[in-house]
Formats: sequence, C-alpha cells, structure tokens
Amino acid sequence: MNILEYVNGKLGGAIRHSEDPTPAIAASEEHTLMGAAIPAALAGLYLHGGSIQEVGAVTQLVKTQSDLSAITDTRILEILFDDKQDAVARSVAAYAGSSVEDASRALSRAGREGIRALQEHFKGKEVTEKEISVYLLSQRSHILPYLPAHIQLGRLLEREEIDDVVHKMTGPVSGAMQKIGDMFTRPKS
Repeated sequence: MNILEYVNGKLGGAIRHSEDPTPAIAASEEHTLMGAAIPAALAGLYLHGGSIQEVGAVTQLVKTQSDLSAITDTRILEILFDDKQDAVARSVAAYAGSSVEDASRALSRAGREGIRALQEHFKGKEVTEKEISVYLLSQRSHILPYLPAHIQLGRLLEREEIDDVVHKMTGPVSGAMQKIGDMFTRPKS
C-alpha cells in the first residue's frame, strides 16, 4: 500500500502532483495546507522507521489497533515530531499562509490517518518493530517527492537527508538511483 495515496484519498486528495525541485517552478505552485501537512506528517512517520527504538510508539498503536480518535492532537504531533512539533507547525503554516493552529490540526489529522494506514496494512498480523520500520522505510519514494522543500523539514528535525532534492527528481536514471537507495535503506537496531 502506498501510504501517501491512502492518506491523501482519506483527506480529500489535496496532493495532485509531486513538488518540482526547480526553484522557479516550485515558486509558482499552489501552496495548500493539506498539500503540505500530509507529506510532512508522513515524513515524520517515515523518519521513525530508521530506528527500531524510535518506532516503538507507532508500533504500539498499530499492534493494539488503538482508537486514534481518543489520542490528542498534541500526542499525535509528539509521536511524529518529538519536541519539534511547534517549529514544524510554524513552518507548514508559513508555507501555506495559514495559522499555526490550523497547521497543527492539519498535521495531526494527516498523522492520525498515516497511523490508521499502518493499522489497516498490518491488521490481523502479529507485527514487530522491525516490520513496521521496514515498511516505513519502503515508503520513502512515495512520501519525499511530495514534501515541499520550502518547509525545510529536514533542517527543523535535524535530518538534512530528507531535504535533499534528489528524491524529487524523476526520469529513468533518477528512478533507478532511488530504487538502489531504497535497497540499502534498513532500520538501525
């Protein structure tokens, strides 16, 4: 399952195309709140996949099939962005021209749907942290091309690799390089 397509479909299809890495074209693109919040929230989930220890809270929610509506927006944002949630919300708000409160709610909605997508994907299965990590890491090429560079999520979360424009490039050579990179992406114990 492509987690970005799942969440985008559940939240009204705000994302219609990937972010263009060319600055002149990217500047002319429409900056919607959900179009920024969905890939930002999913990138937060994706980053947890890089470490078995970091994916623990997400794994618990998936294993128990927890009712996510009972979890506060603040807790969802803590799961996604740790103590950087306010900075991420401010950046998404500035990008979309919205309030920080609206950006926080949009990020929480997108994050909640991302966790629901994981619950759906692993429903009825005994799941481990490693399986969730591998799945999240496999979603890299589905999430990062849609992450607006202007948000600078990698800088905010101190994970510069997600702001690299290589993952936004398309074409046969770029696609092959992304697939090779995905093969070497494994969770850290």
